[in-house]
Amino acid sequence: MAEDNQTRKTGILDRLATAFERESARAVDAAPTTDNAGASGDRKALLDQAVAGFNANKMGYHLLTDREELLDSLANNIYSRKASRVALAGDELLTTLEIAEGLAPRLPRVELLAAEELTVEQLAECDIAVTGADAILAETGTLVCSGLGQAHLLPSLLPRTHFCVAAADRIFADLRQWASGATRDPERNYLFISGPSRTADIEKKVVIGVHGPWRLSAFLIRNMGDEHGS
Repeated sequence: MAEDNQTRKTGILDRLATAFERESARAVDAAPTTDNAGASGDRKALLDQAVAGFNANKMGYHLLTDREELLDSLANNIYSRKASRVALAGDELLTTLEIAEGLAPRLPRVELLAAEELTVEQLAECDIAVTGADAILAETGTLVCSGLGQAHLLPSLLPRTHFCVAAADRIFADLRQWASGATRDPERNYLFISGPSRTADIEKKVVIGVHGPWRLSAFLIRNMGDEHGS
């Protein structure tokens, strides 16, 4: 009897694996493709697909022209949330764009804090966290964030509102295309974020914000500018 059960279990798992492979292949074949994120044959189609994913995932999004417009949009959104404490992640993108320096004169009454200098408890008490993203996966509207340790990753997990900045030319068709790109640092940890925190464990009803941010918004900047990198 035990052997029969094991045989049936093996058969079921084999069928599930085959079905998953077929579904994944269809999804990849249907997705727009590019040679790389910066030289897309149809970047507008990728952007439109990513925006559709953001909407489906109940994420906010802002399409911005340059750094100045990005800073104005971040400041307006932080101000409208009546935030008093904002944690700024120390990742490469925010540093390159000098986000802390740009927000300070725009938000003189808001405490802008370096996330890596905060304890877990202090970070959880912040109203908003601002981080950068390495990439966007258009197929699912997913933000890809990375960091060497928890100081770089916790800002996207603890405060109740998460604002994520990404370069618009870092949109990939799907996970496969992103993973097949340039070699990544094996010591870095990666987070794949597809909308606000949610669970359906309670009576199978979707509840937002149980174990993470209630609100998530992506801020996509089209022109990084020569002065602040590209």
